Amino acid sequence: MNASHPAPSGRLIHETNYSVPFHLADPVGVLFFGNIYAAAHSVLEEWAREKGAWNAWFATPEGVGYPIRHSEADYFRFMKHGDTFRVALRCLSVSDSTVKFETEFSKDGFVHARVLTVHTAIDITTHKKSVIPAPVRRFFE
Repeated sequence: MNASHPAPSGRLIHETNYSVPFHLADPVGVLFFGNIYAAAHSVLEEWAREKGAWNAWFATPEGVGYPIRHSEADYFRFMKHGDTFRVALRCLSVSDSTVKFETEFSKDGFVHARVLTVHTAIDITTHKKSVIPAPVRRFFE
């Protein structure tokens, strides 16, 4: 990939393709900056469905939710509507209560964007920090 943007060392947990739809582009025809977060989240959702992690991650059967407490995006090249990107979802780290993901969008050997999200486990009733339950943790180990 781009020499100035080396790939991270996180564990690859999912790969897919993403095409930028017209309705998410700005008037110039490139992906509107805030929509990269929706694209990255759709990749996370696809991973969860395909790996059987949907109920553990999104349905909160253990009474634990995983809201994003930090996010950032870096854009290196335009993402135009109609373009299709190879997307790599990586788990960068897992602690007792936090999971860090990176979603990288690339095309023709160049990284176009990276999104970092940090999710913290919380008790969905009290909204206090919680421990990631073992049934969820197993998806990252």
